Amino acid sequence: MVEGKPKVSIVVPAYNGGTTISRCIDSILHQSLTEMELIIIDDGSTDRTGEICCAYQDERIKYFRKENGGVSSARNLGISMAQGQYIGFVDADDYVTTDMCEKMYQAGVTADADICVCDYEIIFDNANKETYTDLLRGGLFDRQQIREEVLSKFLGHIDGCGNIAKFDWAIIRRFFKRDFLVKNGLLFDETLSNSEDCLFTYLATHMASSMVYLKDEKLYINIRNAKSMTRRYLSNYWQQRCRIIDVLEEIISANTSAWQTEFFPLFVMRCVRPSFTNIAYGFGKVSPFKSIREFSAIVKDARVRKMCATMHTEGLSDEWVKLFNWCRGKRYFTLYFYFMDVQQGNRLCHFIRRVQKALERRLQRKR
Repeated sequence: MVEGKPKVSIVVPAYNGGTTISRCIDSILHQSLTEMELIIIDDGSTDRTGEICCAYQDERIKYFRKENGGVSSARNLGISMAQGQYIGFVDADDYVTTDMCEKMYQAGVTADADICVCDYEIIFDNANKETYTDLLRGGLFDRQQIREEVLSKFLGHIDGCGNIAKFDWAIIRRFFKRDFLVKNGLLFDETLSNSEDCLFTYLATHMASSMVYLKDEKLYINIRNAKSMTRRYLSNYWQQRCRIIDVLEEIISANTSAWQTEFFPLFVMRCVRPSFTNIAYGFGKVSPFKSIREFSAIVKDARVRKMCATMHTEGLSDEWVKLFNWCRGKRYFTLYFYFMDVQQGNRLCHFIRRVQKALERRLQRKR
């Protein structure tokens, strides 16, 4: 490492983070590892975010204001400005433990790892806490071990409760070697407004020669509340998921057919379910006819048809099997009434759902 350069660069994309960004900045400036820099990218905030950031008198802070372009463009700008040996990302409403940079940096340097991963703690509105940890062993993974043990779980696997679980792709719990990102031209896809973490993290993990996992080290604090959690309808949500599916399929198919693995169809189904929930967020905002057309477009999509033809449901919970069967049967009206009943508590749809269940039971008895 060149003398005088920081060991770690922390990139914080900020948009109207005036109520939380001081806590975020303070947690980063009070790191036990002092040889670091904090790069704040103000993505066109209209509140006091810029004023708060500029009030700090610390030479380790680089503040840059840009026109609003989304979190991906802000992170990409941060990557281009970073000088540290490792780059990490922190959201403006979150904060980190005082030893995060030191522990992640030391683990990365010791193992000469391209990626360092830690666990994190989630704090909810009601002050309840939850720790996220991967179903992986801790320690160092070489390239072969990454492919065999990590990437498969990244796509999806069935957990002990019958749910399609995932290897968390959150960018906030990872440090990346700067030279590794630059060499491979790794940047966030600025056309994606959701799940941009997924594509970036998979591509980086796929290209990495080594990864170190600090299991049980809760070094990042993720704040979840009703205002920050995504509950808004996005008209292009499924189209963006399709882009991620297509890119990952192309990568996987370079070595083997993605659809011949047990994991890829699970990943597609895991993209389908939140896409249904996104449609439900639009109930009351868009017409019922538009919502039904959206359900229809998803279940008729070629990717979903291929998923229905290749996915095995052994071990899945009744809830997941039910959704899968409705996709396979192209039952978009059933999906509409189900989500209207469950998500919105609509009485008419609840009645229709009861009638549908009774008819289904009658058909099963006849068989």
